[in-house]
Amino acid sequence: MLTNLIHQKASRWIFVLIALTAISVVRADPIYKSRDASGAPVFSDQGSQSAEEIELKPIQTYQSSETIEPQRKAEQVDESAFRYQTLLITSPADGEPVRDNTGNLQVAFLIEPGVQRGHVVELMLDDTSAGFVRGSGEMLLTNVDRGNHQLRLRVTLAKSGELLQEGPGSSVSLLRYSSRHN
Repeated sequence: MLTNLIHQKASRWIFVLIALTAISVVRADPIYKSRDASGAPVFSDQGSQSAEEIELKPIQTYQSSETIEPQRKAEQVDESAFRYQTLLITSPADGEPVRDNTGNLQVAFLIEPGVQRGHVVELMLDDTSAGFVRGSGEMLLTNVDRGNHQLRLRVTLAKSGELLQEGPGSSVSLLRYSSRHN
């Protein structure tokens, strides 16, 4: 408890010193330091008999020798004109059967070049969005029904939802054990 009290007092004095320093820099008024009855330092802009004036060092400034030009805005790019070289489902391979009784389907994909600003890329499962992707990688689809499915990547404009490009479809057969069909 005593250490907390000491820490609080020290923190206050540090704050007061910083605040007074900032004020003195702006106003250039003298700062005086004295001690109160308990011996703690007191900083003020008004002197007293026991106060001593603190001399502050001048603020160090410099003049830049170069003129910095503002950065030019990136040239406007027609987002709808961009074409991806690769929008490919890499795993599971096209036509590959996958056995998973829990209905999990791990899908890997390749997007080249990376997803462009203003574009949204979705992994589609049977023409329904299975989720958004941010670049090449993998996505785990859960509770997928057994049977044949079509996977593909679809790129749209974020602002309008306009379809820009679709990757080739990849078919997969998910095999799940069924107690009804022994």
